[in-house]
Amino acid sequence: MNFNKRLIIQFIMQHVFVLVTLLIAVVAAFTYLIFLLTSTLYEPNIPDSDSFTISRYISSEDGHISLQSEVQDLIKEKNDWLQVVDENGKILYHFNTPNDVPDAYTKTSLVAYIQHHIESNYKFTYWEIELEEKKALVIYGGMLKSNALLTAIQKDHSSLTMDSFTLTDQEKQLLSKEKAALQIFNQNGEEVFSYPTGKKKTFSAIQIALNEKEPWNHKENTSSFYDANSGNLLVVTAKNDHYYPDDEIEDVFTKKFLIGCGLILLIVFVYLVILSIWYGNKFGKPLLHAMRWLKNIAGGKYEEPISKKGKPVRFRRSGKEKWSFRLFRDVTSSLEHLSITLKKNDAMRQVLQQTREEWITGLTHDLKTPLSSIIWLRIITRIGSI
Repeated sequence: MNFNKRLIIQFIMQHVFVLVTLLIAVVAAFTYLIFLLTSTLYEPNIPDSDSFTISRYISSEDGHISLQSEVQDLIKEKNDWLQVVDENGKILYHFNTPNDVPDAYTKTSLVAYIQHHIESNYKFTYWEIELEEKKALVIYGGMLKSNALLTAIQKDHSSLTMDSFTLTDQEKQLLSKEKAALQIFNQNGEEVFSYPTGKKKTFSAIQIALNEKEPWNHKENTSSFYDANSGNLLVVTAKNDHYYPDDEIEDVFTKKFLIGCGLILLIVFVYLVILSIWYGNKFGKPLLHAMRWLKNIAGGKYEEPISKKGKPVRFRRSGKEKWSFRLFRDVTSSLEHLSITLKKNDAMRQVLQQTREEWITGLTHDLKTPLSSIIWLRIITRIGSI
């Protein structure tokens, strides 16, 4: 195969290789970007999801129900739980369910439980989905510190009459441990009791209602107990472990999107740098080697350039020609043949030059011998005539 065909085939193969590897790199980068963006969908609180999203998390095949591992990790991290119940109250699936959650329901007890007619420390969110063309109810229970604290305090304080209401040392320690606050408001919304004592806070019915509806949008959870006899409202406020506001989700999504795009650009940049170095070694070295060889020839040195170790650059230690030089084998062979030819011609020229000089020297000597005889003969003739 001649040099032109070999060069064309080599360029086609290398460009195909470059396109394939670049495509793989871009696909890998976009896959990672999709993973980053998808993981953002799992990070917010599950109660903020809709039925369609929940149905994607839960799958069923031949009666076997499974929950995506990412969602399982999120539920474990928040110490929440999840149940899947059919229309008759039968539990089809459960995950991370604590001991104080019922392990069986009737039709009526299920409604009573999720509507808080039965005492519970959990905040419930539920969705209707279809599993194998059958309707099912997904119940998500989130532990709220304020609910647990309120339940503990309610046991000993069924009435909120201010004349008899006091907190025990144990209740104060419990509130302090959870860094929670307890307030009692009268019918006019005025604070009449608080622990720990400090600056009085105003009562906002709207804020408490929104806190109850969208707990993930508030840094603190509030749970309340209303005493119809006294008209007072007891409110317990605690840190919200499920705090993940909607605007923060958008910020995280944007941040991860920018990180993903930056990563793609970085991968492409690094790939182009590596590709440039590879092309430089693939084509630059042989061409540079040929140019140095031609420079040596122009300077009268008819030898192939060598490395610092005294060996030709185009050969490995084993003596085999390097892969990058094989493509230019015709060029290096021509330069090698040219160097040998010029070296022979130079040696022949030197021999001819030496022979010429010796011939001229001998000829000069031969010419000088008869000429001296003629000169001396003439001198003698002149002397005789005198």
